This record gives sequence, structure tokens and C-alpha cells, in this order.
Amino acid sequence: MLIRNSIGSALILLLAQSFSLAQSDTVVDVFPLSVGNQWTYRYFTEGWAYPAGNPYEDVTDSGGATFSIVGKVISADSIRWQFQVRRQLLHHLILWVTNQDTTYLVSDTSTFELVERLTGRHQLYRNTDPGAIRTDVFPFTQGYVDTTQVFRFRRLESADSASFYSWTGPPPSLAFQSNFTFRQGLGLVRAIYNSGTVDAGEAANHYLVASIITSVVAKSGPQPSEYRLDQNYPNPFNPTTVIRYVLPQRSHVLITLFNTLGQKVGTLVDQVQDAGSHEAFFNGLKLASGVYYYRLQAGLYAKTMKLEIVK
Repeated sequence: MLIRNSIGSALILLLAQSFSLAQSDTVVDVFPLSVGNQWTYRYFTEGWAYPAGNPYEDVTDSGGATFSIVGKVISADSIRWQFQVRRQLLHHLILWVTNQDTTYLVSDTSTFELVERLTGRHQLYRNTDPGAIRTDVFPFTQGYVDTTQVFRFRRLESADSASFYSWTGPPPSLAFQSNFTFRQGLGLVRAIYNSGTVDAGEAANHYLVASIITSVVAKSGPQPSEYRLDQNYPNPFNPTTVIRYVLPQRSHVLITLFNTLGQKVGTLVDQVQDAGSHEAFFNGLKLASGVYYYRLQAGLYAKTMKLEIVK
């Protein structure tokens, strides 16, 4: 949403600074951050040059990109989340002026830091030049204007999602515009970027195809007195479901998935977690339809329950 009225912008900025995590009835976690979380996107970018309307160059990168949180550094006012990125892309270059048409595979691995501010609604950004990452899946920088900063905790606009527009700097312009869609407890599910003029431009369209989410921030409440594993919901499901569980004390949590032959087919959670209510999001996109079993082990507690994927 583009807000250009200066009074309205100032009011929204003031309200944003007054939010806190305790107000979970008004804002929710739309970008769960935890070591082990992973998102895989269908990745597409394009750049073109048509000087004076004449075709000169067109470059596309298409394929898949997986973003994994592999570590974090905690300070008094922020957390710096360490991301690893693995890309498998098909690079296609057309140079009309020389009749060159080149295609080759790109396979690379890189890292970056995503900063989470521990105040207000927890702004998220990367300390880098916005121009260098404007077509990336996570192009969040401090360059975004106040009314469209990227926050971890947001109001939902429809069902379980929040969608908004942003740009890399004032003045607001449709020539350099991004659109982000976040889903509660899942994270960024789509990132679109469009820019340019008749002579040259860039575009990006990335959308989520698979994810592993180990836990999300839950509402605070009385300290639980015992371990508990709930039935996943929905069940049966296609392709995503939520597994909820409760820890009475800080524990190492292991949630594993097995098929009907007792063969391990995946690990959903493998980390130390604080006492309280937790949620693990499971995406069964890559598994065949059928019955599976998920097992929670924490402390001396162990329980197994059945889930079913129907495609």
C-alpha cells in the first residue's frame, strides 16, 4: 500500500513504534526466524535494454533458490540471522546486435546477514546497497521508506496473509516498485519487483514452493506443567500442516517423520527450545500421498502420532 500523505505517514510511523510483541492480538509473526528454518523458491529475474526502442539485450535467470538460516548473533538491540543461499539457475543471454544467444547453468552458494531489530514490530533489513539486491528474494534494506519498512510482526489483511508495496527510496514511483506477500507462521511466499523505462529495466518474480519451519513465536501464558504433542492440523492435508506441542521446561526437541515401513524420511525439528507452546510447519510437497508418522522426543518424553498426505 502506497501512503503519500505526510500526516498519515507520520501517524503510521508513530503507531509502528508503539507496537510490542505482547500485542499478538493485533500483529502476528509473518516471518518466523529460527536456526534450521529453510525456504525454497521458484526463482526468476530478467533484465533488458531497448535503447530508443531497439532490441539490444535480454538476460534471464530462472530455476530454484534455497535460503537456510544457519546461525545467529545476538546483541542488546538486535539479532543478526546468518543465511546461506544455494541457487541452481539457467542463465540465458540474448544480444541482438551480435546475434548472440547463450545459455548455461549457474550453481552457486553465498551467505548474507538479515538484521532483526528487537524493538517495536521488529524491522528486518540487510546492510547492503539496495541497488545490488533489488531483484533478490529478500531485498530488504534500510533504504525502504518509513511507511513500508519490512517488519516481522504485521497486521493480517486477508485470511492469514499480509501483502504490501515498497520502493527503494523516495519519491514513491511505480518505476521502482516491489510487492511482498507474507503468510502467518510461514514467511515470505512471494516477492515481485518491476522497474525501468522504455529503454531499460529489470523484473523479478519469486514464489515459495517448499519450506521447513521449526517454530514460531506463540502467545505467552501460564507455564505448562507437562509435555504434550497434539494432532497435526489440518489432517489429512495437502501440502502443508501444523504440528503443535508444549514443553514444560527448556529441552532439546527432536521431531522426526517416518513412513509406514518405519523408515525415516525427514527431520522437522532438531534443536534446544524454551519452555512454552511451539508450532512446527511441515510441507509435504515432495512426499507421495499416504500415511506417515511423526515422533516427538524431548527430555524423557516421547510420543508418536499419525498424519496423512492426500494429493
